[in-house]
Amino acid sequence: MRKIILHLFLSLLLFAISFHGKSESESATLSDIEKELFDSGLNFKTLGRWDDAINEFNKVLNANPKSSESYYQIGIIYDYQLRYDEAIGFFQKASETDSKYAFFAGLDYENLGRFDEAILSFKKVLSYYPDFINARFHLGLSYNKKKMYSEAIAEFKKILEQDKNHAGSLYNLAVIYKDLGLTSEAEKEALRFNQITFSEWKP
Repeated sequence: MRKIILHLFLSLLLFAISFHGKSESESATLSDIEKELFDSGLNFKTLGRWDDAINEFNKVLNANPKSSESYYQIGIIYDYQLRYDEAIGFFQKASETDSKYAFFAGLDYENLGRFDEAILSFKKVLSYYPDFINARFHLGLSYNKKKMYSEAIAEFKKILEQDKNHAGSLYNLAVIYKDLGLTSEAEKEALRFNQITFSEWKP
């Protein structure tokens, strides 16, 4: 189980790194004053001075309402504070410019147990980025929480078409198959899971 959590953590970490790259490219398109404010917000954020950081990002947004990265950064700060409803609003604003940001709204909807809205958020991401594995994985998890098992199975299988060693998908397929009474299918997925994680787990 720890290996699954580690797999998901590393996946999200890599995704955050890719967003850092986007942050740098976007800041390069801002005016000199906006870039200065944006960088000031990042510095305040690093220091844990949340209110000061939000003030700086809001200054950027007053000058450039289409700065999706500024909305995103404010949303992340609210996430740090577990203020998910407020974070969602900013992620949704960011997603109006780039739908990838809807992924973070989907994660917060999951945290709040609002799975219908999570599903819509992940679908929004996938409509533009069909190879976004993390979004598809969380779509599968949300379907599973809604007991929409055939839909969840379909999403996990799509992931395995892209990455045959995706441990989280194998694990969840095994659990779903067991819950549905499909013992042989559950054992098959569990065997594949154990082979790649060097474990002896049974669903």
